[in-house]
Amino acid sequence: MIQLGDTLPDGILYHIDAATRILHILSIRHLFAHKRVLLLGVPGAYTPKHIPGYITKAPSLHAKGITNIYCLTVNDPFVTHQWSKTFADNNDAVRFLADGSATFTKALGMDIDLTRHGMGVRGRRFVLFADNLRVRKLIVEYPGEAANIAVDDVLKLFI
Repeated sequence: MIQLGDTLPDGILYHIDAATRILHILSIRHLFAHKRVLLLGVPGAYTPKHIPGYITKAPSLHAKGITNIYCLTVNDPFVTHQWSKTFADNNDAVRFLADGSATFTKALGMDIDLTRHGMGVRGRRFVLFADNLRVRKLIVEYPGEAANIAVDDVLKLFI
């Protein structure tokens, strides 16, 4: 599993632009290099827990120096795009990124096999802060544990 101080592994994620409906294939380097990024990982699309708070508090996160807020999900880009549209007040405050084959999620060590529950491989719920590709803060929720990745708790990390 990725640790504090590690460099993010390279990889590809997918995003469908809401305005143009064009599928973008994005490298991790493009998304994270020379930026201060908060990456919120969720098990799958339509997992509403926490997302509204990150949308509402995006200005507060930006005030703490975070340049981009991304939500990573192990779903195809089309499902991820449809899910992102359910947050009408988003206005691109949070950019939804798809990792359909869980390739990047596995490279982070954030994958979890939920096959016995009929869900296949998914991602753990986590928050990762990276500064120019380097992991500076990391909170991971493990099965049976309640790691608090709510936005108000994450904001406290940047005081």
